[in-house]
Amino acid sequence: MKKLRCFWALLLSLSLVINVYLLLGYTLSWPLFQRKSADADEFGPGGTAYLGRLMECIEALAGERPEKWQLVNDILAGRTPSPVPVVEGTSGMVPAAGVADKAAAVPARLLVLEVNALANSDSIQVKFSGEGGVLVPEEVAAAVDIAPKVPKLAIRGGYGPYWHLSGDFMPETNYVVTFRKGLVSSKGEALLADAVFNVRTPSSSPSCRFLSKGPYYPLVDATGAVSACTLPIRVRNISSLWVRLYRYHPNNLSPFGGDSWQGRWNTSKVGEVEKKLALPANEYVAMDLNVSELFPGLELGAYQLEIAAGGESYAEDDIHLVISDLAIMVARDDLGRQARVVVRRLSDGAAVNAAQVRLFSRKNVPMAEGRTDAQGIALLDYAPDFVDPEDEAGMVLVQKDKEVSYVALDRSSEHGLAEFANSGRRFQYGPTAFVYTERGVCRPGETVTASAWLRDFQDGALRVMAEVPVLLTVLDPRGTAISTERLSSDKYGFVTCPVRIPRNARTGAYSLRFGLDDKSVWGRCRLLVSEYVPDRVRVSLAPREELVTTAAAVSFKADARYYFGAELPRALYSLSVVAERARP
Repeated sequence: MKKLRCFWALLLSLSLVINVYLLLGYTLSWPLFQRKSADADEFGPGGTAYLGRLMECIEALAGERPEKWQLVNDILAGRTPSPVPVVEGTSGMVPAAGVADKAAAVPARLLVLEVNALANSDSIQVKFSGEGGVLVPEEVAAAVDIAPKVPKLAIRGGYGPYWHLSGDFMPETNYVVTFRKGLVSSKGEALLADAVFNVRTPSSSPSCRFLSKGPYYPLVDATGAVSACTLPIRVRNISSLWVRLYRYHPNNLSPFGGDSWQGRWNTSKVGEVEKKLALPANEYVAMDLNVSELFPGLELGAYQLEIAAGGESYAEDDIHLVISDLAIMVARDDLGRQARVVVRRLSDGAAVNAAQVRLFSRKNVPMAEGRTDAQGIALLDYAPDFVDPEDEAGMVLVQKDKEVSYVALDRSSEHGLAEFANSGRRFQYGPTAFVYTERGVCRPGETVTASAWLRDFQDGALRVMAEVPVLLTVLDPRGTAISTERLSSDKYGFVTCPVRIPRNARTGAYSLRFGLDDKSVWGRCRLLVSEYVPDRVRVSLAPREELVTTAAAVSFKADARYYFGAELPRALYSLSVVAERARP
């Protein structure tokens, strides 16, 4: 038993000695290892000392002679160095570093290190030596020459020692890029000789997009069947095109979900088809995408149609697709809290009776609901609890049996029925001023007349503010007061004052304010100050025929007269005609 205990004690002592030895060895050897690693990094290829010694050798080789710096650029560009002409009268010996005349100011050298054509981009990236940015000259030709010529060539300075050359580069083309000597960096480094590089651009990136905005496609014939749905697309460098079709549900067509990623998550996938394409390289090709052929049995409804390039490309596009025979027209009266909706058939123009009409706000709040009458008209009253001042009508959704369509009430589909804003001014209790000028625009240096009627709302009526002091303040477009006038109203509560706009005044919208002081404003109006030339000639233009076919010639009658009545003979003119599709 004693022998066994002695054995274990000896084994434990031996283990303790070994651990102490290893710990001391690690502690003493680690600093030496770090120092050797640092020395290796410093003097190895790419280390600080290595690069410093390399630049010393380049300095010794090139010296003050630009033609030898061209050799350095040739080596960096991977080309066979061109022969260096020997200058007559020189010994050809390389002077040692430090022997040159120290009195002569020698600028630091700037090198072009890399020139690469970026994939999937019409640009070339240039990397210079040093850490400072290279100044971009105003004239592109003074900095870079590219053969063959590149239209719309431009230079953009990047972060650090980088340039980006952009323009209409041709794909898979060899270019010779020459950087002119004299380029200077922000650190004072200079390019002492032209640097020439050969660059080959990659192939054009894959691309696919729809050529139609949509979303309405009246593809329903007189029998109610859906005809062929064909959409134009444009593709480039795509051998496999994936087409995906998703169906929207009526409850997800609201502005919150219809045109957002949340709405797309709530769609039902109809199908996915791969279409093989044989296209010429690097060329855009316009073609028709037959959706009905790819997805047989296409029904009425609202869809999300997506196209995407196969493989690892990120080229893709999507479009809303509403296949319906319902035409919707909406007239809003937000002040009266009403909306009138008219629903017709696109195929024959007949009124749609008993169609369900719902109005949603931009925040997806139900605002009103109703049904169309025999004339296809539905008058919707806003819900009493819809009082959010930061919300407004956003979409009208119409359903008739299994057919559905919608109209987004945004700027793209809006037709204002008033030439000017007619929402009026917000009523306020207490003193108020109705301010106006005799004209809404003037030139710098001219004088306008500002007038105001002063009234005070008391006991439910507007009372005349007679013989009260009032302050007129004129503010420039930046909101700075350029003039103030102390005035007093007459017995009718009327006040008027000439306002002279300085000759050197800033152009823009000025504000004329009336109030007791600069803190209490009773009323204001807007005055536009601008340099303009008033119209002196009145021109009228009328077609000789109201209705013509597309193949017939159209003639117009033009009449030009001075505003004083005299005719304007032998005047030069130009006529432009733009065709637009009429809205239903």
